[in-house]
Amino acid sequence: MDDIEGIEDNEDNIENIKDIENIEDIENIEDIEDIEDIEDIEDIENIALHVDRNIDANRLCAAKISGRCLVDFGHVFAELQRLSTHWIGECRFTDLVITKTKCHGLKTQFFVECQMCHFKDNIWSEPTDDRILDVNRGAVCGTILTGTGHKQLEELLAAVDVPCMSNKTYIKHHNEMSEAFAAAAEEEMRVAGEEEKR
Repeated sequence: MDDIEGIEDNEDNIENIKDIENIEDIENIEDIEDIEDIEDIEDIENIALHVDRNIDANRLCAAKISGRCLVDFGHVFAELQRLSTHWIGECRFTDLVITKTKCHGLKTQFFVECQMCHFKDNIWSEPTDDRILDVNRGAVCGTILTGTGHKQLEELLAAVDVPCMSNKTYIKHHNEMSEAFAAAAEEEMRVAGEEEKR
């Protein structure tokens, strides 16, 4: 019986509510950022909520990634784990969108943004440590050792739908690797000469 009386009381309250969509002037409304401590219900009544009328779950456009790219999956997985520290609130992995990709030869940089909180970061397809042989230098070394060049590398990568580095990038890495091969060969000859003297 008490439930029926409660419903009747709510019906009376609903009849007293006026059309609130046409209210234009509201006094004593504070910005929600300015309120630090809400202690009673009267404080809550004076809060104005900021409404974004352009809410669109797909407003962040995902970059169109064409072809394949070479990745060090262990590195990419570690980078995704690093990004997971941002998923503490309501954000999830599925909220991340790749907004842009940038190719640096055969290495790829992926720019990501969260659709929920607009967190931005980027990850590389492999480590960027200069102390290790990256995919660009490795590919150029392969062409030097097999006696081929940029054109053959380009044709090979086109066959597997992987975008190739530009000729300018190839020449830059070719010059670096040629110097490294020459220095290594010179060191080997020096060591061999010392062995012969003994």
